[in-house]
Amino acid sequence: MLRMGQLAALLAQAKRILLPAGIALRSIWSHCQTGRGFAIMVWATCVLAAFHSAGQASVPTGSPVTQGFFTPPVFDGTAGAPPLPAGQVGSPVSPGTSHDTLAVCDADREIVRGCWGASLMQVTEAWHVTHSPDTVLVAVLDTGIDTDGTGLAARIEDSVSLVHASGIGDVLGHGTHVAGTIAAIAPNSRLLNVKVADDHGFCESRCVAEGILLAANRGAVVINLSLEVDPSPELEAAVAYAWERGAVVVAAAGMPRSTGSAVRHAGETSPVPDSPCRPALSPPVYPAFYESVIAVTGVSESGDLAPVSNRAPWVDVAAPGVCTFSATPGGGHGYLTGTSTAAAHVSGLAALLCGLAEDRNGNGMVNDEVRFAMESTAIPMDLEGTGSGIVNVLAAVTSLSRQVDPLSLPPPGE
Repeated sequence: MLRMGQLAALLAQAKRILLPAGIALRSIWSHCQTGRGFAIMVWATCVLAAFHSAGQASVPTGSPVTQGFFTPPVFDGTAGAPPLPAGQVGSPVSPGTSHDTLAVCDADREIVRGCWGASLMQVTEAWHVTHSPDTVLVAVLDTGIDTDGTGLAARIEDSVSLVHASGIGDVLGHGTHVAGTIAAIAPNSRLLNVKVADDHGFCESRCVAEGILLAANRGAVVINLSLEVDPSPELEAAVAYAWERGAVVVAAAGMPRSTGSAVRHAGETSPVPDSPCRPALSPPVYPAFYESVIAVTGVSESGDLAPVSNRAPWVDVAAPGVCTFSATPGGGHGYLTGTSTAAAHVSGLAALLCGLAEDRNGNGMVNDEVRFAMESTAIPMDLEGTGSGIVNVLAAVTSLSRQVDPLSLPPPGE
């Protein structure tokens, strides 16, 4: 039996070992909570998607969870979409084989058919009335984009890594899913892959600001930021610069932050929800909070606010953000939940609109016309802090009037 002196010595030694570890863990958690990385947000929201995936499509026995990220189901026509006609993945649809007026490849069509969000936003109906949009460049600032069998390789204009990582590819799968959603909604888009998050999913304001400047100078007309970082003068200046260069900058509104010592340590107050099902109005999240950015929150299939989505006065629009279907590394498909995917839906819409919009006010750019089209045609939600409401691709495309034949509009409900 230990004597009291020995026990006290052991306890003191344990305290010396455990206390620094506890401080370090709390620092890491605070690091994530205050926005210097979005890895925890990504991994946490995708756990929900994994449960949904299990009920949506069969996964072969022994298939691992991809990087612990989300379960990529094998798409066999059972995930809420009819099977595709035979054809090479990624090959354009030949004229006369589709009623669409866009050259939509099989890979894009597969994602749109499998994603309930595309139906909610009336993507295919918008394709019917979209005639020959200009090709536009979309910058995806994320964890990279995987090109192995995803059908995205031919869409990537260039790839740049701004972090110390294993390369320009996507280890986690987050950036691939986001890029797949954008490309599917906007068949007229080309992708600029800007890797600003490391292989663990962490990113910093400095890298994001650098990536925004790079994208704007490369001519990207849409910049997708499905991430959250700390505010900084450089970051604010970068998004303002991109807007002034004519880019539509879209960012995720983030997820409600947990209460507790980590939040208090960051100097934030713990919000009190206004009901068990509605999170409190969120404090600023960056870069979504900046005026030059379109901040996007997420909605569920029922049209309600998604459980892992912020609502706030600075939110501009809402889009599908629960268990949305898109590409995963290695050529598979899977589900993602969170405002990351909601932002991707809006970036896809923005890319389609940028290929159609005309400069109506003579400032030499169309990003203001595109933003107005998205916000003015959104479907309002009966909930404070959700901006103009849920974006609608068909309504936004139609509102531009250019290259849209009113006689080609499909009947309601078609």
